[in-house]
Amino acid sequence: MLTNDEREMIRDLILLPHIETMVSKSLKEIEHSGNILKRAYLMAGQAIQRRITQDTYQLQKELKQRNIRMLADEQEEFLVYY
Repeated sequence: MLTNDEREMIRDLILLPHIETMVSKSLKEIEHSGNILKRAYLMAGQAIQRRITQDTYQLQKELKQRNIRMLADEQEEFLVYY
């Protein structure tokens, strides 16, 4: 049985790649904008991307230590089963 902490780690590991995709798309939009705060937004977005990468790595490492593997099973339209 999984503990609540392990369930949260699995949830986060599933969500983080999607969050990273959203941040990447936002950064691309900002790069092409004429916003006066463009540089600040890009720096903040890149810091968020680095943090997402670090968190993903740490979660994978922790789950591996707990001998928990997560595999994408199948995908139907907008649903992905793990």
